[in-house]
Amino acid sequence: MKNVSLENKRILSIDVLRGITILVMIWVNEMSSVINISPLMKHMPADADKMTFVDVVFPGFLFLVGMSIPFAINHRLLKGDSKMQLYKHILIRTIGLLVLGIFMVNGGTAFDESQMIISIALWNFLAFVFAILIWNMYPKTMNETTIKVLKVIGIVGLIVLFFLYKGENGNMMQVHWWGILGLIGLAYFFSSFIYIFSKGNLILLISAIVLLTGFFALGKTKFPSLSFMMSLEHATHSTITLSGVVVSLLFFNKKISATLMQRVKYVVGFVLALLLAGFLLRPYFTISKIWATPTWCFYSVGIMTALFLVLYYVLDVKNKTNWSNWMKPAATNPLLIYILPYILISIQKMLGFSIVPEFATSGIQGILWTFGFALLMVWVVKWFNKFNIRLHL
Repeated sequence: MKNVSLENKRILSIDVLRGITILVMIWVNEMSSVINISPLMKHMPADADKMTFVDVVFPGFLFLVGMSIPFAINHRLLKGDSKMQLYKHILIRTIGLLVLGIFMVNGGTAFDESQMIISIALWNFLAFVFAILIWNMYPKTMNETTIKVLKVIGIVGLIVLFFLYKGENGNMMQVHWWGILGLIGLAYFFSSFIYIFSKGNLILLISAIVLLTGFFALGKTKFPSLSFMMSLEHATHSTITLSGVVVSLLFFNKKISATLMQRVKYVVGFVLALLLAGFLLRPYFTISKIWATPTWCFYSVGIMTALFLVLYYVLDVKNKTNWSNWMKPAATNPLLIYILPYILISIQKMLGFSIVPEFATSGIQGILWTFGFALLMVWVVKWFNKFNIRLHL
C-alpha cells in the first residue's frame, strides 16, 4: 500500500474494545425484551433526536471494523496476496456476512412454520450449524480432505434449508433487510475498496467521508432517486467504517512522522471536525440510529474514539493488561459469540423450555440477568475456542 506502513501485529486496545463492544451488543440484544426499565437502557425511537449507549453499539462495531481494515489488508499483502486475491477475499467475506444476515432475518420473522416440514427452531439451529461448518477456522493439523467435506456439507445444508423455508403466502426467503451482519458486511465492502483505491491517502479517505455524507443529504432532501445507486443508510454506515480507517492510519501509520502526542492531536482534530459537522447538520438530520443520520454517525465516532484513546493509554502505553485477559475470547471470536445466543434460543424452543426465570423479565433484575447472560456467552466462547471452533469469514 503506497501511503501506508504498519506493523504486522494485533493492537491490544482495538481487540479489547472489540470485545467490550460485542459483550455490550449481546447484553442490549437480550435486554430488548426486558420490560419496566429506563428508556436509557434501550434504543431511542427514530424521531426522538436522542441517543443512548445502546445506539452506539452497532456503529461502534462498524468503527472497529474500519480500524482493523488497514491491518487486515496489510497482513494479506505481506503474506503475498495479489490484488486479485485481495479483492476475492473481500468479496467472499462480504457474501458470507450477507448470507448469514439474510438467514438470520428470515429465521426470525415473516416465516410460516405451518408450511414447513421442520420447525423454525430446528431450521434456525441447523442454519447456524452449517454456517459453523463453512466458516470455522479448522486447525492446520486437520486433514485437508476432511475440511473440504465439512465445508461442502455446510454449503449443501444451507442450500437445502433455503428450499425448505416457507414465508408468508408460501414465499421463499426474502431480503426484508440485510440484518446486522449484512449491514456490517456492506460497510466493510465499500470501505475496503475505497481504502484500496485511495492507497491509504488520508485526503482521499476524508474526501470519501464528505462525499458519502453529501450523498446521504442529497438523497434525503433533493434527489431520493439517488438511492438506486447505494442505500442512503449504507452510505452513513460506510462513513463510520471509513472514520475508523482514518483514525487507525492517523494513529499507527509509520509513514506519518509524528510523536504519540502529535498523533493524539491529529485524531482529536479529525474527530472534532466530525462532531462539528454533526452539530451543524443536526437541524436538518436529527440524531437517529434508525434513520442512520450523519449526526448519529459522527457522534458515535466521537464516543468510540474517546474509548479507544483511553484503552490505548491503559493497555498499550501503561501496559496494564491483566484485567483485560478475560475479554480475549470475545475479541478474537466475535462472530461466534454474536450468534451463540441465537443458537441457544433455537435449542430452547426445540426442547420447549426457557432458561430465563419469570423474575428476570422486568426491572433491575432483568438488567442484571441479561448482563450475566452476556458474561456467560464470553465464557462459553472460551470453551468453544479450546475445541478449535473459531469463525472467520
